[in-house]
Amino acid sequence: MLRPELLYGLIPTNKHNRLNLGSKVPLQFAEMNTLGIILISCFLPAALCWNFKEDYKWILGDCPTAVKELSKYTEEKWMAIKCNADGTYQNLQCFPDHPVYPKSCMCLTSWGYKLRESLLKPLDTCVCELYKYDFYVNPHVDGAMTPNCADDGSFAPRQCRRGTSWEDVICWCVDRNGNKISSEGRKEDISCDHVRSK
Repeated sequence: MLRPELLYGLIPTNKHNRLNLGSKVPLQFAEMNTLGIILISCFLPAALCWNFKEDYKWILGDCPTAVKELSKYTEEKWMAIKCNADGTYQNLQCFPDHPVYPKSCMCLTSWGYKLRESLLKPLDTCVCELYKYDFYVNPHVDGAMTPNCADDGSFAPRQCRRGTSWEDVICWCVDRNGNKISSEGRKEDISCDHVRSK
């Protein structure tokens, strides 16, 4: 059964939720399964941690069932999960009724894997987090970039990748959706500070 837990204190460790008890920093781990690498994270204090226990697979990709199960927990009524018409999870989930953090949001894959959370600042989009997830679970070519995401969930204005040598770093400017809007150049020659002022 899906068991959401508000993290006001210590969280028990189990095989699906490897946490250091008493930790006060964001924690992430990667776990392999048939779908690829799953990024699951929890944050402290006062945030939601998905705890799927032994039967977690039935809830993944089944948003309507998650909504039904969450409705059984009166303390988590603030957590209104949004589903797409096909039964998958909407990527951006925000919780304006959260009792402590009304600006809290999180990014999910369409299956319900949590990619990122934000307590104090609402996320505007999950476009960069979804690209990053895809980058890690699908094969990519050498020299492909690991995206750099902004605080609001969009792509950071400057993106970089390794050049022909290990010391060589090539950068360029992108818009919020990751579309290249400048030519490439050496890291020290490319400034994208002007991009978000437009």
